[in-house]
Order: sequence, then structure tokens, then C-alpha cells
Amino acid sequence: MRARSVLGTLIIASLVGSVAPSFSAPAPKAGAACKKVGVTQTYKSKVFTCKKSGKKLVWSKGKAIKQAAPIPVATPSPTPTTSDSPSPSPSPSASPTPTSSPTPTPSPSPTIVGAAQALQQFKDAIIQGTRCDVKKDLDRFALGLDRYKNPSYVRCLNNGFWEAVPAPAIPTEYQPRVNLSDFNSITYPWKTPCDRDPWVPTQWREYEQFALKYFGCSRPFRFVDVSLPSTKPSTALTPTSQLQPISVCKLPNKNVKNVRGNYHNIGHDGRWKFTGDFAIQVVPVQFTDFKAANSPKEEYGKYLDYMKEMFFKISDGNSRIEMRVPDAYIQVNAALESFDTGQTFAKNNKFSWKKLDTPRYQNAIFTAADPSINFTGIDLTIILVPLSVPDNYIGHGGGFRMDFVRTNEGVIQSNYIMPPANANSDNDWYGVEPFLHLHEMFHATGLLSDHLGDWEIGGDFYGTGFWGHMSGMLTDFIAWDKWLAGMMLDSQIICGSSTATGTYWIKPATYFGKHEKLLVIPLSETKAIAIESQRAGGMNFKLTKESEGALLYTVDVMDTRYDGGFEVIKPKNRTSSTLEGPFIFWDAPMKLNESIEIWGYRITVVEAGAFGDVVKVEKI
Repeated sequence: MRARSVLGTLIIASLVGSVAPSFSAPAPKAGAACKKVGVTQTYKSKVFTCKKSGKKLVWSKGKAIKQAAPIPVATPSPTPTTSDSPSPSPSPSASPTPTSSPTPTPSPSPTIVGAAQALQQFKDAIIQGTRCDVKKDLDRFALGLDRYKNPSYVRCLNNGFWEAVPAPAIPTEYQPRVNLSDFNSITYPWKTPCDRDPWVPTQWREYEQFALKYFGCSRPFRFVDVSLPSTKPSTALTPTSQLQPISVCKLPNKNVKNVRGNYHNIGHDGRWKFTGDFAIQVVPVQFTDFKAANSPKEEYGKYLDYMKEMFFKISDGNSRIEMRVPDAYIQVNAALESFDTGQTFAKNNKFSWKKLDTPRYQNAIFTAADPSINFTGIDLTIILVPLSVPDNYIGHGGGFRMDFVRTNEGVIQSNYIMPPANANSDNDWYGVEPFLHLHEMFHATGLLSDHLGDWEIGGDFYGTGFWGHMSGMLTDFIAWDKWLAGMMLDSQIICGSSTATGTYWIKPATYFGKHEKLLVIPLSETKAIAIESQRAGGMNFKLTKESEGALLYTVDVMDTRYDGGFEVIKPKNRTSSTLEGPFIFWDAPMKLNESIEIWGYRITVVEAGAFGDVVKVEKI
């Protein structure tokens, strides 16, 4: 799993080397150790840079930030504001004007910014944590919003992100806000997939604040239902009689290893899928040194409910999970501390955990659980520990996994080791973030692989960017991954012609319903072109207009690049750099009359609307 703030447990070898989200880092100190040359960090009005000193990497003495001149804000004409509803973010008020006169001077009346102007300021604001183009904007100051949507100055740092920085007082005329009563979940002026959600479910409200503070992102805690409209496209479509058999589009998995020796799961195979009615057995265990204060449902109920509901929704009802949860934690007659080998293992130069003796740990858990749990028909378990377990025990790494565990009822092929869902620090990321667990379930089962590319390890390949839960963990799974995992049925796939010109209607991938959501043009048994329609809705309800349209990516089961197999292709007329904007490839979807030429084909959007996209495919 990998993710970043702008826009991420059974751990398998394919995860080694992946990165976690950007978190709040410890305050830099001149001469103290740092981890990567060139990284900067702002602290107490100074910018510290990580540099090489001999054989060590240390922080510089720090360079004072130049105070930017006040940025002018257009003063609007007076607008009545009596109808405005309370804003989701506080608006700034003017401070009294300092004076040396002994005679008291009345404070100026606060500037009143009308609702329309305030909304426009909100729409124009740059958000802390979004990407900037360092070639154009390095060290540029701008008015914007912090991650809580409060007015702030932001600055483009050389790490490629806009960050909130100390600066002059915010102009009193700058009052970006949104009147919530004027919007709903789809029409709200979202700016990034990480935006704070004004309608966040009650059970996740407190955690959202924690996530914004430590992970810089509020990922989707809910699914927004959008129905396919009755309006249909008027373009003549290729008849179903001219489509190819679905078997032609099912590229078989070739079990190819990438450049780092990890297997990619890109093609189809006969393994167990996340489809139909199936049960996941929860195995909650406690130890002599760490006992539970409450029942498993009281401690993890909202997480288990979230997994069950989200898998049902994002699969159009194809994945129907029964969560089997014991009423109480099962006692392991040993101390968790007793499994500690005295070693540690780390991940991404950020996280570190005690290295447990996995075979002994596994044996102790299932020896205790087997007498009281019937594992008949179970292909996947979730191993839970009490919230009293510290966050440095249950790790996230390739060497800590349980596969093909034998029980009295048979062999369980996959087991998801979930870290405790505590909210104490950024080290709790792998347990406390609910959206992450949807991603990790597919690493636990081995059904899906990451496809973020190699750009974070020095390469120039971006995979699917931040499109797809297995790539950046900001958006819903791409349709190919859903099909691969069994969340999307064969009947929802349009297997187009690879020789004749065809015109096809693709329904939005984000709308709930068993519609045709993925167009596949097979080129061979190892390569295909895939197109899906993206609209705001579902778990992608925060998409902006720039991110709506026909998303095209190539599929190559023989691709050996790191985190490869898929590659999003964007129209050539896009001027933004890859690492600029709300997330990587945010503007890649094709709009009406736009085309992409790839692998000897031209794909053009000939009609678009709330119903999705109609694309024409021509061989050139």
C-alpha cells in the first residue's frame, strides 16, 4: 500500500518498498539527523534543508523566510449577507488598528464579504498539501486554505507541495467560505479528494480531525448514491452482436515478476474472488499482558461495518459479506511480549515495530481460537487485538503474514492481520484509517497489486497515478481491478472489437448499479486498452469537473516495471505537469470531442453527459 497526503494487516512481499502518506514530522534542529537530501521543512519562520555533511545527512542552520508583501484581494461591492447560513469554516475578523495616540481610536468595522464573493474566494484558494509545480511556483506565496479550510498563506516548497507558512496577517477582505445549505455532496465545491467532509458520518467525525492533523487527508468515510439518469445518448451505438466474447478480453495472468522480484496481479486466474455471498471470520485475541476493555464489536464494530458496507456499495452489490464476530476476545495464554524476538523491522524510514516470531504467534492464535470457532467455508479471516496493544507491536511488512493456516475444519488461505485502531500518533496509520483496510484486504488475499509506478523510487513511470485504490489510495478501485477481484461481473464489461471501428456507451463507474462500466479493447492475450467513465459519486464524490470524463489506461500483463501493469494516458493538450494539481493524473479523463491515440488506436469521446461517456474507437 502506498499513499500521500494529497492526494496511504496482513502484509505481503509485494508491499516492501511502498510508501506511506506524508505526515507531520518532528521539528528540525540544526545538525540533527535527517533522511533525504534536499528535503525542506518549515519551522518557526525558518526553512531547514536536509544536506550531506561528510557521510551523514543533517539539517541546515535554517534560512529565515522572507515576509511576503500583502497580496491584494479585490474588495467586493457591498452584498447583503442576511441569508447566509453558518459557514463550515470560521471567517476572520479584523483586529483593532494600533495607534500611538493617547486618545482611544475606535476599531474599524470588519469588512463584510458577500456570499458570492466568499464562495469565489473559496473556489480560487490553493489548498495546503496539494501539489505545486516547482519549476513555475517555487517559493511563491499565495492566499489559500489550510487543511481544515481556514484562511491561510501557502508557499510552494521544493518538495512539490503547497504548505501553510508564517506570513503577514490575512487581509480582512479574504473570507473564503461556503454556505452549506446551497449545496449537497455532489454540487459542493470540492477541491481535492482529501477535503474535509462537511457531512462526515457521526462515527467518523472525531477521527476525521485526527486524520487531517496527522495524515493531511480526509479520505471517503461514506458512499454517495447517484442513480443513472433516464436520459440516454443519441449517438448510434455498435450493436451487441458485434462485440467479442468476454473470454477474449480476460487477459490471463502470466505470474510475471517485476524488476524487484515481486509478482504483479494484472491478469485473470481461477483463484477465489470477492464475489457473491461469503463470510469473513473475525478472530479477536487478547494476551496475558494486554487485555481488552470492551468486546470486539465495541472496539472495532464501526470498522467492520464500514468494510462490509463499502465492499457492497463499490461492487454494485456483487460482494455480499457476512462478518462473523465472536462476542468476546479469545484468551491466548501467553504474553504478547513473549513473541518479541528482540529485533525490529521498519518501513519507509518512518515506521518501526517489534519483530514478532510469526510462526509461534500464528500457532498460539489459532490454537486458542480453533476450539471455539468453526472455520468451515472460511477463506479469509481478520485477526484483531485489543486497543490496549501499543502501536509498535503489530507491524506492517512483508515478513509478518499468515497464509494457508490449518484449522480443524481445513486450511484458511488468507488472514488479514489488522493493527490496533488507536488514534494516538501518526504511527497508528495502518490500523486507524478505515479506507486503507479496503486496500489491504486485496494484499491479504493476493488478488490485486499496487500500480503507482516507480516515480517515488527515482523513476519516471507513474502507473495509474492516484486513480484507483491500489494506486495512491485516494479514489475508488479502477474498474479493471474490480473485475479482477470479482467485484464487477462479466456482464458489466464491454468487450469491443480490435479490428473494426466501434462506438460504445460506458456508464459511470461511480454510480451504484450493475451497468456496463468498463470498455476493453483487447490487442492480444497480454495487452488491452481499458476505458471507464468517471463522474462525481460513490466513493469518488469529491471529484472536480476536471477529473470527470473518460479515463483511459493501458493494461499489460507482461509489464515488469515496478508497480506496473497499468498506465493512465492523458490527452496531449493537458498543460499541467504530472505532479501538479490535487492528485497525479487528476485531469487525465477525456472530455467531449477529445481524443487519445495509443498503441495504433484513436479513442474519441463523441457524446458525454450525466449518463456517462460515448466513445468511438478506430484503428489507425
